[in-house]
Amino acid sequence: MAKIGVQAMMLKDSFAEVGAFETLRKVSDLGYNAVEISQVPMDEKNVSELERAQAELGMDIAALSVMMEKPVGRPGESLKEDFDKIVNDAKRLDTNLLRIGMLPFGP
Repeated sequence: MAKIGVQAMMLKDSFAEVGAFETLRKVSDLGYNAVEISQVPMDEKNVSELERAQAELGMDIAALSVMMEKPVGRPGESLKEDFDKIVNDAKRLDTNLLRIGMLPFGP
């Protein structure tokens, strides 16, 4: 059966203001129980709150959006520089999908 979820990129301001758990609690209250994490800092606080949303709300972390390479001056993690952390986050969140939204800009 197909799942319909939300794209965290559209909720990144709420993630920053009230946190990942509270944002996903509101999403769950609307009837959505799946999310793709994109443009949300994957710091320890957010990863822990995502784990809590899984445990308490039954939220499915469907995928993590990642960059192959981080453009100069852009925040975030990349597979090139942060491979082990990204894989560990995916394992912690029980997701086996990494979505690469854009290939690197190269010369």
